[in-house]
Amino acid sequence: MNRLLKANFYRLKKNKMGLIMLIFTLIWAFVTIFTKYISLKKYNSSVEIELLIFNFGYIFSFIMTIFCSLFLGDNGDNTTRMRIISGNKKRTIYIANFITVVSVILGLFFLYTCLILVIGIPLFGEINIPISTFILKLFNIFLIIIAITSLYTFIGMVLSDKVIVTVLSIILYLVLMFVGLLLVSRLSETEYMTEMVSTNYDTHEFSSVEVKNPLYVPENVKKVIRVVLPINPFGAYLELTQNEVENLQILPLYSLGIIILFNISGLILFSKKEFK
Repeated sequence: MNRLLKANFYRLKKNKMGLIMLIFTLIWAFVTIFTKYISLKKYNSSVEIELLIFNFGYIFSFIMTIFCSLFLGDNGDNTTRMRIISGNKKRTIYIANFITVVSVILGLFFLYTCLILVIGIPLFGEINIPISTFILKLFNIFLIIIAITSLYTFIGMVLSDKVIVTVLSIILYLVLMFVGLLLVSRLSETEYMTEMVSTNYDTHEFSSVEVKNPLYVPENVKKVIRVVLPINPFGAYLELTQNEVENLQILPLYSLGIIILFNISGLILFSKKEFK
């Protein structure tokens, strides 16, 4: 296992993939802080430092998709085949690859979080939500990241072609993100909305009236959505960062379930995969 992990990190260093991810994270952190500081000085706008951390996941999740696809997709280099020939077990190879991508991704998100806190707090002030809530949300985000990585590891290890792995991962990312956005937006819809109606065409007078919102879903349906939404890790992330989540203590169970399901399924399918 140690040998495989060392080989993976050496591969990252050699292919510059880890360096590119690191540079991107550093640039994004400093640009975010700089632009928010300029906005604060110029427009006296308020800055919620926790949102600078939580919102990073939106762009980071796409970068994570590309990274996992390129690293795990076994293409012309035949990395996996050579490791099996060298006497490594398929199960060990799968676990080593999963640990590698999780370590890199969590490490970079943790680095970004530390930079925002260390530099941001002196500039923008303290975190606006209770520390216990912030830590619990951050813990949930880390688990969601691991759950998403489990999904990409499953795709990257079970399939063989890097191009297919990359295309499928991007499509899956877009579908899950779209579904998550759709469900979260429906949860935020109110039963009635205000519309401006003309009361006098000659004087162009308008008045506001309450009309039924066609996008509103009943409360019983919302309850079902709230239960189903965290099954989609991107949906769980959207709900976590956009709304006041009532089930913060339950969300980790969803992420753990996804992690266990895809890792066990991946190990079973990968162990049966033939390498000619």
